[in-house]
Amino acid sequence: MEKKSIIERLNEIVSERINESLTEINSINDSKANETKSSAGDKYETGMAMLQMEEQKANVQLAKAKELQKTLSMIYHAEYHNEVQLGSLVETSSGNYFISIGLGKLEVAGKNIFVLSISSPVGLQMKGKKPGDVFQFNGNTIEIIKVH
Repeated sequence: MEKKSIIERLNEIVSERINESLTEINSINDSKANETKSSAGDKYETGMAMLQMEEQKANVQLAKAKELQKTLSMIYHAEYHNEVQLGSLVETSSGNYFISIGLGKLEVAGKNIFVLSISSPVGLQMKGKKPGDVFQFNGNTIEIIKVH
């Protein structure tokens, strides 16, 4: 498993999230433009308020996805580390981890990998660790086997 293919897959996922958010925002804007003021003013106001809430939600999702994209852009696939940090591919006794953005379990090139943020509970436990180091998580002792 190589970091380049992992990063490419993560960029695809984040780009999809950005596109979905933009599509949602455009759809909401179209709905707002087509909302007609009916004789029952309350219905119009309620409809506009609901659209406004949906637009805010979509904008938050868009901002989060752009933040993930920014984090991914700081990771260089050919860079290898001696200790766990942002951009590290970590082989452990409990599985493989890619320290980047918090997406959870992902299958890349037929292998399972846990994609975690450095600020996640496991990421914080691993941060700065080197091959041969161990850490405790959820009552389990996990050994760092290799850091790429």
